[in-house]
Amino acid sequence: AFRVEVKTQRTVNFGRYKRRDAREDLFYIFVYLNKIEQNPKLYILTSKEARSEWDEYYRKHPKEGRKPTDYGLGTSFRSIAKYEGKWEKFPE
Repeated sequence: AFRVEVKTQRTVNFGRYKRRDAREDLFYIFVYLNKIEQNPKLYILTSKEARSEWDEYYRKHPKEGRKPTDYGLGTSFRSIAKYEGKWEKFPE
């Protein structure tokens, strides 16, 4: 058994998610909903990859007073493009 957290949005700019410790049984799917006549794009990350992307975004975009535990941070869709369609990450 494993867990999946899905994050969906219509714009390809920024995906928000809460910073969590990496877990072997947790995966993230970021869904970009294209125009109605187009299929959505799906980006599959392990929780370790999602945590790494979150930490990298936090490092690149410092803001005074913001703490790593604050909700509302995440990653850009541009930085997770390499994870598009990576279904093979799920356990069999």
